[in-house]
Amino acid sequence: MYIKYFNKTYSIIEGTYPVYLTVFYLQVLLIFIVLFYYLLNVYIDIRTGQFVTNTQKIHHAIYLPCILGHLMCLAQKVLLIVDSPAGE
Repeated sequence: MYIKYFNKTYSIIEGTYPVYLTVFYLQVLLIFIVLFYYLLNVYIDIRTGQFVTNTQKIHHAIYLPCILGHLMCLAQKVLLIVDSPAGE
């Protein structure tokens, strides 16, 4: 199966909409897993008090932009789900 563009409109034209939906919802699920993993790590660090070294502070500072990027991606997916023109 050759997919030139993997978006909603092209998948409807090509008849691959079920595949598109599967991949789309898999992406949403993986974003939630990544967010949960980060929040779990932060919770464990706070509960154990293991965030006081500079290395761990730097690790959280570096990892935070990744989470923000995932939140923006998730916001785009939600806009696509509600058919908002801002999501395209």
